[in-house]
Amino acid sequence: MLALPGCRSAEEKAAAHFAAASGYLEEGDTARAEIELRNVLELTPNDIDARFILAGLFLESGAADTATAHLMRLLETAPEHRDARIMLLDLALDDADWTLATTLYAPIADEAGTDPGIAFRGALLDYTEAVQAGDEARRKQTHARLVADRDALPGLMSGHAVIADGYLTADDPDAALGAIDSGLDALPENLELMLSRVKLLYRLDRPEEVTDQMTKIVDTAPDRGDLRAMLVSWLIETDDLDAAEATLRADPEIATPVARAALLRFLAAYRGPDSAIAEIDRLDTDPGSTPDLAALRATLMFDTGRTDEAVSAMRAVVAALPAGPDRADERLALVRMLEAEGDEGAAFDELAALHAESPRHVDAGVLYARRLIEMGHVEAAIAPLRTALGIRPDDATAHQLIATAYDALGRSSLALQHFSQSMAVSNNAPDPTIVYARHLAAAGIEDTARDALNLSLLAHPEDPRVLAQLGALYQDAGDFGWSVVIEERLAALSDPAAHVAAEQLRLERLATERGVELALAALDTSMTSTREAVFGYAAIVRSYLAAGRPDDALRALEAGRARFPDSLALQVVAVALHTAQGDLETAAQTYRSVLTEAPEVEDLWVELVKLERRLGDPETARQVLDEGRSVLPEAPELAWQQALLETETGDVAAAIETYEVLLAAHPRNMPVRNNLARLLVTTDAPDALDRATEVAADLEGSSVPEFMDTYAWILFRKGEVQAALPLLEKAAELRPEDGEIRLHAAEAHRAVGQTDTAMTHYAAAAETGTPSDVETARAAMAELTRLAEARP
Repeated sequence: MLALPGCRSAEEKAAAHFAAASGYLEEGDTARAEIELRNVLELTPNDIDARFILAGLFLESGAADTATAHLMRLLETAPEHRDARIMLLDLALDDADWTLATTLYAPIADEAGTDPGIAFRGALLDYTEAVQAGDEARRKQTHARLVADRDALPGLMSGHAVIADGYLTADDPDAALGAIDSGLDALPENLELMLSRVKLLYRLDRPEEVTDQMTKIVDTAPDRGDLRAMLVSWLIETDDLDAAEATLRADPEIATPVARAALLRFLAAYRGPDSAIAEIDRLDTDPGSTPDLAALRATLMFDTGRTDEAVSAMRAVVAALPAGPDRADERLALVRMLEAEGDEGAAFDELAALHAESPRHVDAGVLYARRLIEMGHVEAAIAPLRTALGIRPDDATAHQLIATAYDALGRSSLALQHFSQSMAVSNNAPDPTIVYARHLAAAGIEDTARDALNLSLLAHPEDPRVLAQLGALYQDAGDFGWSVVIEERLAALSDPAAHVAAEQLRLERLATERGVELALAALDTSMTSTREAVFGYAAIVRSYLAAGRPDDALRALEAGRARFPDSLALQVVAVALHTAQGDLETAAQTYRSVLTEAPEVEDLWVELVKLERRLGDPETARQVLDEGRSVLPEAPELAWQQALLETETGDVAAAIETYEVLLAAHPRNMPVRNNLARLLVTTDAPDALDRATEVAADLEGSSVPEFMDTYAWILFRKGEVQAALPLLEKAAELRPEDGEIRLHAAEAHRAVGQTDTAMTHYAAAAETGTPSDVETARAAMAELTRLAEARP
């Protein structure tokens, strides 16, 4: 009986597909041949010939990973298949997968004596083993064999690359270039060899040929955006901006957002924002239909100073997009615009709304958490940071912020874990490493702090900040031998700041280790520039002050001022010395002297005001403030000091007015908001309690005890005692030494009839509070005692 076509076996169907594939290959139709071969493997997965041919097709098309997968599967079925093994071996060699290559080569190593190609492959592996073992003689010998036998496998990319490596190791880049050129004669479109040629031409300082080769690379692989970007960067570096622009415009993907954005970024950076805006207007024939262009146009307008127009335009973009993640990037851009304009209140409102709408947008969540921490809502910042780290666990900034939050909450173990993670995910970058090391040192874990800094130095061996921090830790530990090593490493760098740091470490070490005279003698002979010498004297003074040796500090200061009598830096150091000695009058006089030379430095005015307040002279402090604000009328720290002084002197109305001005300028400053609300609730002015409620609204949920207390005290004053009580109790628990906070807790407990607890808080307030708090607490205690005694 004849078999019906529908009843053919799988093997018969596979044979038909294989025959069809063979026909297509004869015709040169590889696409159809690939389909038929796939059909074969669907029916008979272990068909060796079909899988081998298909692997070859994938390899020819550049899909090396797919070819590798098919060859590995084939060798599982037929481990003796020599051609498949050799094909896979060549792929492993070209991919520098030496472990796999060695495994694949072993079964055919015996053929090296009769097959020059096998021998050449073996020599490649011998060369690699010699390099890894550091056997220079063997490496040279094997390289000579490879050069002699290079014609055995002209189509093997790794052969040319290894021969070139041998010449480079011998410092012969011209010969290396010849080896790469030989490879390109055999493999003219091999991107790896082309890229190696670019590196060699760059090393040989042949920029025109670099340009030509990189252009050929882009022509060979026009769809590779990374290669096009590399060419554009090179053209920019060689100041050929016209060619760079033409390269970007020639991108076959120019209609896509990514390629379009690359062109617009180039225009904005090198032709000016107006040029980029004009390009957007040319592209955006239907304004509003392409939100990405409209958003970029708004950003560029902002960069050109058209800020109001830009903010309005970005708001329009956001409003036109559907709510949710699709508009999160544009909304975040709007937040950044508002922040740059100083509109902190509107920026935070927009950011909070963005986070509520798109809680999984990592950049928005991290920024929102940062602002919450700045506002004192430390505990509230943890949730968005956890979400961000769940999505992007290698975000160093998120780790650092959540560590800061945990640290503020007293959860030091978690804080150190995240500071450590911030360092790890940043590949031991200097900034997070230094922060981590400082927290470790503060926690008394100096050994781990030094280990962290040394780990960072493996990746950043010449970073002067890491070296200086490590040197300081060695000195603190009294390990002067390692301190000397760090000093020498800093001195060997070309950075002038590193030289100063090295000398400061050396001088502080000498001052601690051998005495003031030797340190001063070293300073006189080692530091040639005035700036370096001044900082050297300052370093010695600080070292002696830290060691509790004020007399030696004074001798060092006098020596420095004798040499540089007009140095403002040494005068500022003198203030620290006078303050440490308790001579506040002389410290204040020194500040006044410095301010005659540098009246524009706000910190100096602030420190002088603080000194006058410590001296108990509010009138002089007020005069200093008036003088300072006449010179620096917009200085926020001086305004802050003025408000504090007005509060201390009982001028509550003036303090409220000053805080209102500060809050208008800095609406996200939580200490200003807290102090203003705290003052408002003490007055009998009409609507003062309503204004205090409005000002304190952003304090709700804060984990800062002072802010928690202010918010709760306002609730108490409004009669919301039950809502206020747990917050006041929590604030008192966190700040048991604060008399005013304890007094507030006492009042709340008294209001609900918990007199015993109230008495405990009153007693604490009477011990630690201000004179007014003490008076109030004692009167309340006396009254409660009298009432208790009057009970039958």
